[in-house]
Formats: sequence, structure tokens, C-alpha cells
Amino acid sequence: MQNWLRAGAMALGLATVTGAVLAPDVATANDFIELRNGNSIYRTNIFTFSADQASWSVDGLDQQFTDQYFFNFGTSPTQRALELRDLSLLSLVQPAENRFRAEFSTLGGSLNFSLDSSLTGFATGSRRSYREDIVTISNTGSSAVDFTLFSYIDFDLLNFENPLPLRLDAQNDTTFYANNLLTQTDPTGTKATVAVDQLPTAVQVAEYPFLISQLKNEMRPQLVNVPGPLTNRDGAAAFQFDRGLQPGRSISFRFVKQIEQTSVSEPVPEPATLVALGVVGGGLMLLRRR
Repeated sequence: MQNWLRAGAMALGLATVTGAVLAPDVATANDFIELRNGNSIYRTNIFTFSADQASWSVDGLDQQFTDQYFFNFGTSPTQRALELRDLSLLSLVQPAENRFRAEFSTLGGSLNFSLDSSLTGFATGSRRSYREDIVTISNTGSSAVDFTLFSYIDFDLLNFENPLPLRLDAQNDTTFYANNLLTQTDPTGTKATVAVDQLPTAVQVAEYPFLISQLKNEMRPQLVNVPGPLTNRDGAAAFQFDRGLQPGRSISFRFVKQIEQTSVSEPVPEPATLVALGVVGGGLMLLRRR
């Protein structure tokens, strides 16, 4: 339906944020948010980020299965990881065709979670695109809070030249984490990377669906450091950040996610190289493919 952000905000009784533009005539379906820029389209459901409602298309090929954020707080061993749909939505705005911002709260309103997401595409045929997510956690209460943020990412890379059926393409990827950069490649040179400006407590690389099952089903999930490489598998990865916040303080996590076509022999760039190329400056289901 058109104008979903506006209709959804009205249905939830949300106040309009002064100066914000609520999704003017954005093509949506089944509660999608859609971002467009250049050769790229990113679609997701802000509440569930479910795989059947998520895609990141670059030059007409969908290169991503799903990405999702999970959140935990306190020290209770029985506290499951929360998804964004478990939090209270405060506002949802789309000030531009390639950007949206959502704000949530929990702990009776004393802990806020915001996600500011933007998409940057390039010329048609460039086979390159990147997204930037800025996640900010704010303690608006009167007591210190310990929390854990999980970022889960699962790319399904396709060969730009001659895409195989999705099931076949997804099974022969290589996934690894090194030098603060998560990298996933396929044998044809299609590559996805994720860089983050915060040092994670743990990064785990595993074959689908181990990590997403752990995050969604286990009591107080804890990742272990398994950086890979995981080769010739349908790989996925998750970051874990354990942090504490004093009253009135905030912390932000900046994720830069890139998809590009490279030569098979091209070396993997360091995060500093991504910055030098202007990537940083420019800038949370499951049965669709199985």
C-alpha cells in the first residue's frame, strides 16, 4: 500500500516529528520500507526484518537474505534476546527516498534504540552499492544499564554475469572476519563486506541457520569468537557488543555494508581503504531460499 509509513504512524498513534517527512508515495507492500538510490533498492520490514520481506538488489540482483538487530539488557540468564518488534515504536520517518529513521524504547521508556539507515547506489551496471546503519542506544533513566547488541547478517551472493539458481549460488561462498572487517565472497568475484566502528565482544561465523536459531530461540544467547574462514558453505555471521550506559549517556554503532563485483584475485580491502574510497563518508523469516 502507498504511504505506509504515514498510515502506520497514524494507526499506532505516533506524533509527527517536527520537520520530518513521512514517506511520500513510497511504493510498499506488506509493511515494507523501500529505499532507492542509483542502481540499488533496499526493502525490509522494520518490525521483523523477516527474510521473506527483505532484499537488497544491486543492478537487478538480490544479494542479501536478511539482516537483523537483537537486543538484551540486565543480567538475568532467562532473558531472551529482543527483536525490534518486541520494543515500543516511538517514531518512524523517511526524510528522503534513500533513508529512514526509526526510534524504539524499552525498560518502561528508560532505554531508547534508534536506527538511522541510508542506501547509496551508483550508476547502472557499476555492480556496486553500500548501506550505512547507525544504531544509537540511549539511557534516559536514572540508573546505569548493562546491555548487549547483536547484529546478524546473511548475504546470498549472486554472480552478476550469469546467476545460478539461488540455492546453488548461496552454498559456495566464503565468509570470514579479520581486521575488523566481515567479508563474504563467491567464486565469481561478487563480494560483500561489513565494517563497524566499535570493537565487538565476539564475532561468530557459522553455516545457516545456526546463528539465527540461536539468537531467536535461546535464553540469553552468547556468541563465541569464530572468525572463519567458512568455505564453500551458505555462511552467515553475527556481531555481539556488550556495553554499559550511565544515566543520560548514549553510544552509537556505525555499520557500513557494501556489495561489489571484483576480480577473483583482487585482495580484500582493509577498513582504512574503505574510508579512503569514501565508503564511510558516503554513507535485524527464514524459508524463502531453502
